Amino acid sequence: MTNGKLAGKVALITGAGSGIGAATARLMAAEGASVAVTGIPEDGVIAIAAEITDSGGSAVAIPTDVSDPEQVEAAVAQTVKAFGRLDILAPNAGIQMHNEDRNLHELPEEV
Repeated sequence: MTNGKLAGKVALITGAGSGIGAATARLMAAEGASVAVTGIPEDGVIAIAAEITDSGGSAVAIPTDVSDPEQVEAAVAQTVKAFGRLDILAPNAGIQMHNEDRNLHELPEEV
């Protein structure tokens, strides 16, 4: 899709194999963005990317575990290789830390 508010932009969405991340990927693609659908499990990521491309959008599936910094760096590199740039990051993947109330910037990288 070449029309829309995000036409010509490239977005990487984490946690995009289901739920809010998948909805974000669909919406950004509908608005014209090329999207890198990242996350785990692999099946969901592949299915959402296929759904977007089958609907006329531009998407690539990149299975990625965001808890592994090397996989995150590889996902960014694959996105740039596939689309030539990266304009938008939607960091949707998340974890639950029960019984803790901590600011994101205070968390160690391994978390």
